[in-house]
Parts: sequence; C-alpha cells; structure tokens
Amino acid sequence: MHILTCVSQALLSESRVVRYLATRHLQLLYRASVNGFHDWGVKFLVKQLNDEDQIVAKLALEVHPD
Repeated sequence: MHILTCVSQALLSESRVVRYLATRHLQLLYRASVNGFHDWGVKFLVKQLNDEDQIVAKLALEVHPD
C-alpha cells in the first residue's frame, strides 16, 4: 500500500486518537522538509481543519516549522 494512502486512511479514521496521531505525523513530515510535502501534505492538513474534533483541527492549524 502506498504511504499516502495509509496516511489518508488514518486521517479519516473513526478514532480521534488515530486522526490526531496522523495529523501529528504530517507535522513531523513538514518539519523534516519531506520532498513534495507542499503538493500533498498541505491538502491533507486543510482537510483536517474541518475535523469534527477541535483538538485535531487545532493541531492541523498549528503546523509550522520550529
């Protein structure tokens, strides 16, 4: 299975914890300057802004380089 498919499925999980951890992983990928992140990662993060759980949505909003 392609890694982006795995991440996408985790971001859509019924479990808030899984969605939170997947969003956190996106944050780590962004900070690591993963090649192409701006093409696919930003799209994932924007979708997470609409998450039903405010903690997950807030985490997506707080992704920034350190």
